[in-house]
Amino acid sequence: MNEIQDAGGAAVSERVTGIVDGGTDWQEHIYSPNAAIQSHNISFSGGNDKTNFFTSFGYFDQEGVVKNSSFTRYTARLNISHKASEQFNMGVNLTTSYTFDDYISGGFGTNESAGVLYAAFNWDPTETIYNSDGTYFTSPFINTDNPLALIYGEQAVSNKYRTFGTVFGEYNFTPEFKARVNIGGDMNYQRRDVYIDKSTITGSASNGIASILQGMNSNYLVEGLLSYNKDFNENQHFDALVGVTTQKFIYDDVTTVGEGFVSDVTKTYNIGSGDPTLRGIGSSKTDNKLLSYLARVNYSLFDKYLFTSSFRVDGSSRFGENNKFGYFPSFAFAWRADQESFLSSFEQLSTLKVRTSWGQTGNQAIGNFQSLTTFSNGPVYVYDDQLASSQQPSRFSNPDLKWETTEQINFGVDFGFFEDRISGGIDYFIKNTYDMLLDLPVPTTTGFNTRTSNVGSVRNSGFELSILTRNLVNEFSWSTSANLTALRNEVIDLGGIPEIITGGAGWANQISIIREGEPVYSFYGYEIEGVWQQNDDFASTNDNVSPGDFKYRDINGDSTVNADDRTILGNSIPKLFYSLGNNFSYKQFSLDILIEGVHGVSMYNNNLAETYFPISFRRNRYAEPILNRWTPENPSNEYPSFVDPLGQGQKYVNSYTVEDASYLRVKNIRFSYQYQPKSAFIGSATFFVSAVNLLTFTNYQGLDPSINPNGNADLRVDFNAYPNAISLMFGINLSL
Repeated sequence: MNEIQDAGGAAVSERVTGIVDGGTDWQEHIYSPNAAIQSHNISFSGGNDKTNFFTSFGYFDQEGVVKNSSFTRYTARLNISHKASEQFNMGVNLTTSYTFDDYISGGFGTNESAGVLYAAFNWDPTETIYNSDGTYFTSPFINTDNPLALIYGEQAVSNKYRTFGTVFGEYNFTPEFKARVNIGGDMNYQRRDVYIDKSTITGSASNGIASILQGMNSNYLVEGLLSYNKDFNENQHFDALVGVTTQKFIYDDVTTVGEGFVSDVTKTYNIGSGDPTLRGIGSSKTDNKLLSYLARVNYSLFDKYLFTSSFRVDGSSRFGENNKFGYFPSFAFAWRADQESFLSSFEQLSTLKVRTSWGQTGNQAIGNFQSLTTFSNGPVYVYDDQLASSQQPSRFSNPDLKWETTEQINFGVDFGFFEDRISGGIDYFIKNTYDMLLDLPVPTTTGFNTRTSNVGSVRNSGFELSILTRNLVNEFSWSTSANLTALRNEVIDLGGIPEIITGGAGWANQISIIREGEPVYSFYGYEIEGVWQQNDDFASTNDNVSPGDFKYRDINGDSTVNADDRTILGNSIPKLFYSLGNNFSYKQFSLDILIEGVHGVSMYNNNLAETYFPISFRRNRYAEPILNRWTPENPSNEYPSFVDPLGQGQKYVNSYTVEDASYLRVKNIRFSYQYQPKSAFIGSATFFVSAVNLLTFTNYQGLDPSINPNGNADLRVDFNAYPNAISLMFGINLSL
């Protein structure tokens, strides 16, 4: 290891005062071995021939997997329906909740801005937690905070209040014809308080940092519907629906920041006591609107031939003046073949239904005002010996933006045999999305890097298979359910653009590519063929390489490995999803087992990238590559020497760091016992014990192959990921 330390710029003999023998398992110190969960719910329902009600109350409390974190939620729900007359019905559905979240810092930052998880993954395991005076140890070699200092030195809490619901009224003009009005709202107020005290690097440098974010996120809905439902005779049924809906979304927030506090005691509750020259305040308000017109018709003949047609006109304020509305029709047909007389002789056949459908839907999931030129705060400048603020354009607007459209065609069959002892369905689908809303690169002379535009198309196609079998149906019963989905994703057209290279994580940029004929957002990097050995022909390359360096594939054969030699290494869209469930029951006992998995999916492991390309030799890394690294005595062709990891450039995205994230997981096991006491107050009681995320089988080296910490299903990056926990729960359900 001496040569690695020497390459890092520190003498081997240098040691830090306070380092303990043996080392520190930082992850062991940040995780709670037993994080308790409580969940309690109670509900009441009742009514008479005119009025019915349902109400429930819930309490949920969970200790965090990471120490000093927790989550608590209180909920209440009320549903009331009242029949005011033979023609008029009315009602209200209302839910309100309060949540308290004591969360840990976790983001995607590095160094001083890194969160607890990143710090625990990367901090030197030879360091100690505390100095001799009891303060947190700070490493002179790593500019990332002590993980324990982040856990206990950053107070981050959120208080969230949410109330949502609808009020409806329904008037029956005739038994077949009625009108309904729904008025709804969703109001979500949240306040986040963060205080970084002086035990942390950033808090110490600023004498404490306090911030408060208060925001209201709300939306309001008004919907009017007319429906007609008619049986013309015993062989024909017709129903139709027309309506109009409008919805408005509003978000406003206020942010207050302070630094330079005499004491950490007041935290965020006295920001005014900080340095007056370091205070900051900001606010914003945005909104967008939707207006939709809809119509649907259903017709059935002989209860065997079923027709459905619908049409939507959706308008969004997010698009250009001439493109605010999109038009989306759909059609469907189903044939209940099992009702045909010519199949009556097939006694084993109990269900046979053939289905086909075609339809279009729209997507407006972009930020507000992308079609407009808006302005934001610019740099502060000096004018006439006075500081002055400025305004600058906040985006490269596109007035021609319009709806992204997805067109899907589906063919399916539902089947059942032996009185549905074996049943299921199979579907084949083709889904084409065109006029995709993408951020396209633009010349930097515009002042921006990208511009939201409609371009190209992508296709998803595949099949879905579901099967349910009732294997045993006696006192001891056993049923099995299985689901399988195969999916292929392919970029069909980019509107004349050869490719789009985009994305970033950690120290890596341009990590993915959008290219015709390939899955969208495919990982784009370098293919590793092995490790340079002492007897290799170094004259075959113009690169500055040494024995023990990675041997990258020279794709274009010019004897130099650079950006032109990047290739597609995988993508984040699984080729196969599957699940298998079994239910066993005997008298009052029941056992449920659910297994799920995905196959043919990749994820960029940023922590593995920092193992191969660390910015400091004192940072922690995955053990196996380091312990089995290349040396003259151990000429590994798998792991490099790590002597000069960045000597060949920052090739973070490669065939090692983009890993296969396929997995098989025992998702849930639940054992229950139903007891029916002879009591006037208790109808039944079900006792249960369940285990969640019990076992996972995978070759992925990160914490969990199923996580998606960056929230992008098309480009999954494992970076500072909060782990999924193995949960063991005990409970009882009472019916009174």
